[in-house]
Amino acid sequence: LEILDAKLLNNPDEIATDDELNLELNIKINKPIYDKCQYSVNIDDDSDERIINFISPMVAIPKDRETYKVRFNVKHHDLTKRKYWISFSIGEKDFSKGIKNYDALHHVLSFEVKYLCRRGKIEYSTWSKNWGPIIHRDNFMDVIIL
Repeated sequence: LEILDAKLLNNPDEIATDDELNLELNIKINKPIYDKCQYSVNIDDDSDERIINFISPMVAIPKDRETYKVRFNVKHHDLTKRKYWISFSIGEKDFSKGIKNYDALHHVLSFEVKYLCRRGKIEYSTWSKNWGPIIHRDNFMDVIIL
């Protein structure tokens, strides 16, 4: 599998803490030897710290085409006021056996969180760079094959 293109479907200048993140990958099937895979969306902050890692469940790979698109709807990212970078990987995330990546893209998309609340356009007044833990959330996003 090869990632051909990555898109952030949200407006990168208008993302709030309570927004969902909508992402899309265009993927090429180079060798149709895999039946299933997992998708990982990693978010790093502007100091290169990994903040969140979203991992999908195992998803069937389409067999009837050479390329396909996959859309991610990341719910409740809860990110605070900062600039962030998004990375993707496709593979098998079996931590008991080791991570096997078929392809990965690092720091290909960026966005900035300015608002605490989308509806009220409530801006953060301040947020320290050292606040907030690393969050790891399995199965916390929807995956739709287009």
